Amino acid sequence: MALQALTHAEIYLKEWRKESEEYDIVEGAKQLFGDMPRLLKNKNGEELELSRRLAFLIQDSSKKLGDRAYAFNFSFGKKSADVAEALAARLDIDLTAAPAADNDGPEGDLDIDIEDESEGASYTPLIDVPDDLARRDEIGDELISVCESIRHPARRLCPSGGKRQCNLGTSHATCPRHRSRL
Repeated sequence: MALQALTHAEIYLKEWRKESEEYDIVEGAKQLFGDMPRLLKNKNGEELELSRRLAFLIQDSSKKLGDRAYAFNFSFGKKSADVAEALAARLDIDLTAAPAADNDGPEGDLDIDIEDESEGASYTPLIDVPDDLARRDEIGDELISVCESIRHPARRLCPSGGKRQCNLGTSHATCPRHRSRL
C-alpha cells in the first residue's frame, strides 16, 4: 500500500499541481495519501478518476477545512457518489448529459484512462471542472460545503450570515452557541 500511496502522491504532484519533485508539498498529507489506496481500491474508470480528484481538492483545501482532512475522506471513499451528485447540483452540472467531444487533445487532463461507463450517470462533466485552474479554489470551497452538509445534515449556516452553525429547528435567538451574541 505504501507504493500505491506514493503513486497517488506523484500523480498529485506531477499531473495535478505540475510540481513533480516538490515532495515537501505532500509531507503533511501522509495520512490522506496513505488512505487513498484503501479508499480507491474497488473503484475504476470515471469513479476512480473523480474520487482521486476529490481527494486532491480536499488536499488543496486542507487549510480551510476547520477539521483534519481525514474527516473528509468519505468524500472520495464510501460516499463519493453522494458527494459527486451534490457537488454537480451546486455547480449546475448535468451528470446525465453526454460529454462533448474533445478535439483539442489531452492538454490539461490527467494522464489516466477513463473506461467507458455508458450506463447511468457520467462523471466526465464533473471530472473536467477542476482542470480549470481559475476555478479550482471555487470548486474546492463548494466541495467543502457539500462535505459539511453531508457530515452534519442537521445543521445550517446561521441566518446572520456567520460561519457558525445552528441546529435546524432552533431559531438563531435560541441557539446556545449564539444567544450570548444577540
